[in-house]
Amino acid sequence: MSNLSVNLIFSTLAAAKGFASRAIVRIGLSLLLIVLATSCITAAQGDGAGKTAPQISVHLTIPKGAYSVGEPVTVKTYIENVGNKPVLLANFVSMIRNTNSHIEFRLRDTHGHMSPSLEATADNFSSSVAASPANALLGSWLLLKPGYSLVVDVTLDKDLFEFLGKPGKYRLSANYSSNGLLYPPVYRAIGLTDEEAQSVPFQSWSGNISTNTLNLEIVPVKAR
Repeated sequence: MSNLSVNLIFSTLAAAKGFASRAIVRIGLSLLLIVLATSCITAAQGDGAGKTAPQISVHLTIPKGAYSVGEPVTVKTYIENVGNKPVLLANFVSMIRNTNSHIEFRLRDTHGHMSPSLEATADNFSSSVAASPANALLGSWLLLKPGYSLVVDVTLDKDLFEFLGKPGKYRLSANYSSNGLLYPPVYRAIGLTDEEAQSVPFQSWSGNISTNTLNLEIVPVKAR
């Protein structure tokens, strides 16, 4: 074998080795960036330094599966603290938008069509009544311990949902949402200052969460 051939082989091997090294470096750098990005996302999901966002679940039940046309449907709403720390929740659940704790029900027929419904929106105004921070907080919020639930009955009827006045089979679900206590219009509406709201030692839940889906049937009223 000539010197030229030997030199060519070693040059090729060296080039291949250099390419492999660069490829390994690039792969290692890519993995490092992925790890760093994941860490940043995880940190961003927490509520403050070293804090974990409160966890809740929202579940719906109804006492029976069939109702007569025009009969009100009472939906029991369970809001449970499924985390490991106490969490502040608004002490009521409202179908009115722009409230501390809003639940939006959805009623669909078997074809997926949404029932026409009635909606209302509230205005938030700062409280004009001077109250102690404790009284202001306890008037609108409650501390829910891990494993405990807030249970609220919500009544739906044909005035709220058109489909409840028509015979048929339907699917009922809801979306629960809250801005949490630290949303300025929320704490100012109950007369708390910025400093008082920030000094509350417990986290409040904020976000949007979907519930389970229930099946119900509306049947014609039996003739007497």
